[in-house]
Amino acid sequence: MDGMGIDGGEVRVLAAARVKPEARADFAALVAAFVATTRREDGCILYDIFASVTDPCAFVAVERWTHRAAAESHLAAPHTQAFLAALAGASDGTPASITLLSGRVESLL
Repeated sequence: MDGMGIDGGEVRVLAAARVKPEARADFAALVAAFVATTRREDGCILYDIFASVTDPCAFVAVERWTHRAAAESHLAAPHTQAFLAALAGASDGTPASITLLSGRVESLL
């Protein structure tokens, strides 16, 4: 890994997960503190977690980092590992997905 996006700059991450209905309230309660801590990390430009309008048990994280190494550092951070462990316990069994996006289409042409 080169530590950067395809174009050498910012990276964006989309992460999606689904929790059991009975775990939703407890999981949602963890989100605010996790987001606040994550937003203070070096390299974090934007970090939000949203609940689906059509499926209240589906959550999507939208992230923007100064570079890939910052996003990878976030994944290794203790608060992220604790949050992911809580998510694993709350999951309904649907595999979570993480998509790393880099560059804009016009910069790739």
